[in-house]
Amino acid sequence: MPEDYSILAHEISNIEIGVAKLLDELVESVERSAPQKKIEEKSKIIAMEARRIASELRNEGIMGINEKAIELENLQRQTDELLMQMPDTIIFSEQKRWACELEAITANVHKLKDGMNLLGLAHLEGRQRANAEGNMRRMLSSTKERLDFAANGILHKKHAKKHFSYLRIEKIGNAIKNVREQVSAAEKEAKRNAITPASTLAARRMKEFISRELEGKIHVDWDAIRMSSHLTGRVEEWANNDINRHAVKMLFESEEMKNLVQKAAGGKSAIVANFVCKQEAGALMVEFDAMERTIVADTIMGKRFRGKTML
Repeated sequence: MPEDYSILAHEISNIEIGVAKLLDELVESVERSAPQKKIEEKSKIIAMEARRIASELRNEGIMGINEKAIELENLQRQTDELLMQMPDTIIFSEQKRWACELEAITANVHKLKDGMNLLGLAHLEGRQRANAEGNMRRMLSSTKERLDFAANGILHKKHAKKHFSYLRIEKIGNAIKNVREQVSAAEKEAKRNAITPASTLAARRMKEFISRELEGKIHVDWDAIRMSSHLTGRVEEWANNDINRHAVKMLFESEEMKNLVQKAAGGKSAIVANFVCKQEAGALMVEFDAMERTIVADTIMGKRFRGKTML
């Protein structure tokens, strides 16, 4: 058999193997699937629960917000599970369609094999052989396209995410996600409000240190906030907790610097900043020359930031 025909035979064999794999996946998808009606009923219950929680949040404000955050997290988990189940359920509802598609591809494989036998005949020459080869290549190409289409449906289930049932559950999940984000924002706001008085006092002490010492250094890492004076050598230190971290953010007006302070609290980096006080337009200003230090592969990387704020 000519070399070209060996390549054709190999491609036909690959199609046959692909059909067998897709048939196994189709059977497994059907076995894994849950009844569509059951999934849709559960999604309706989840949607009702999410609406109830959202309504209670509007009426009660931050009262019981921690409990509702847990409820929403649970609803989000249930929705994610339904979204994972839905593709197999959609395949179950379409199993006849995909079984027919695989049967059609198998029928083409048989025709291709018959075509290979025809090409193997020694007396087939000239135009007859050229026509037979052309028909073979065209059928092989269309069969490979059908196999790819079936693989996208059965194996990758790409069409499942466009199915109206999937989209409906996804919409519920997005609504829950939005409510969770609102709850998270409300929690952060409530926490900020609770610690603001103490943070304001801490920020005042930090500003007093800076305005009294005039020049010095600030060091912020995951554990502590440390200020030292270049002039007197005096040092003050605060624990890097929520109250004092908020105080440092109140001290730095730059959003960029506030983000650096938050990163340092997570142990991802440290901030070393030199400060100097100057009179400007009748007010005492403090200028910061800060360096963010990050350890990457045993190497300390530095990134500089500058800013100033009024004391």
